[in-house]
Amino acid sequence: MENVIRKLSMTLVVAVCVICMTACGKKSTGKTEPEAEQGNDVNYHSMDYRSQFLTEEYALYTSNIGSGRLQLFDVKSRQNMVFCFDPGCEHKRAVASADGTAKESCIAYTFSGAVMLRNGRLYFLSDSGDVMCADEKGENRRKIGSIPSYIRAGYRVFFTDDYLYVIWENPYEMVETTDGSGQTQWIVGAPKETQDCGIWQVNLKDGTGREVFRKETYNAYVYSYDMRQGHLYFSYLYQEIKEPENLSYEENIEFWKDKEDRKLMEVYDYDTNSGELRLILNRKTWGEICFCKESFAMEDADGGVGLYRYNGERFQRYDFPTPNMVWTESGFVCGSYNKETGNTDYRLIDEKSGEIVRSVSFPWDSFIAQAILKESCYGMLKSDLGMDCGYVPTEDFWKGDFSNAVPFLVN
Repeated sequence: MENVIRKLSMTLVVAVCVICMTACGKKSTGKTEPEAEQGNDVNYHSMDYRSQFLTEEYALYTSNIGSGRLQLFDVKSRQNMVFCFDPGCEHKRAVASADGTAKESCIAYTFSGAVMLRNGRLYFLSDSGDVMCADEKGENRRKIGSIPSYIRAGYRVFFTDDYLYVIWENPYEMVETTDGSGQTQWIVGAPKETQDCGIWQVNLKDGTGREVFRKETYNAYVYSYDMRQGHLYFSYLYQEIKEPENLSYEENIEFWKDKEDRKLMEVYDYDTNSGELRLILNRKTWGEICFCKESFAMEDADGGVGLYRYNGERFQRYDFPTPNMVWTESGFVCGSYNKETGNTDYRLIDEKSGEIVRSVSFPWDSFIAQAILKESCYGMLKSDLGMDCGYVPTEDFWKGDFSNAVPFLVN
């Protein structure tokens, strides 16, 4: 990985040199060589709201500001770079001209969804549903697998060392048709009475795929999920009754006021080695979950947060209001909004003992943590554009100090 960052940094330097020499005849040099390590599930965590590949040394993410452009943020240099190795590239998306011709897009626009960079290979899922493998520059691409054609309406993607997982929901009928060349394609049709959801797994070594989980009922979807030590843990939410259509926010609250027990949740453990799918627990009412290595934290039906072992036993409970679970390497972090102070109170809890080992409180809009690694913390950071994804050193986060925070702004 350090080679990729070095090459991207030097590409950026070359581009700056060209601009500087054109403007004033001056040259600029520089490089960065961060220490890069691979090999545990921390490095492959991706957040749903914006596809990202987060590590201690860098963040590889698709920028909304850049209209789907792949970016790399280098922690050591604090540089935010377009994932392109052409020093003469203007990093723009191709737009057809009046005569129908178009300049080829910058390579940073040719990725879609989540991207994983590991051992000199870049993996991603194309818009057509093909699982692609490329070299570390995103070139020399080849198809290694695919996902079923019915998974098109809406899905989330994340990677582990050996697998790609597609978490999908489909509330619409998928209509099979053909394009102008006679190729089969699927388009989104009318809403369905019920919604089906599931998890599809693709082996990155041989491209084989398998259905891990699939259900269909009212408002069904896979919610929380994470990979821990070869086990994929996830929660499945659904309703026993159909919600009336076109309800306003107030009408929706009124409809469910005495029906919360008709919202059901099941928690599962999928063993990637044996292929066994095990139900850990089921309960009435929904709740947010954070999966740890030894246990999992879950928003309880009676309020607060419970800490559970993977046999379904609750062994600790906390009175944290409106909890927001934050992903960490070990243990779990719970953030809760304090109405009296206007702050968010974050607490790091040991997953074995259940003891609170660290805590911090600061204004809620200073930083909204979403992934806390040992040295690097990522989340939503206040910037000139409002709230944007950004980085802060983990120790600074626990001090409530954001003077060294860096937003992922894209020109």
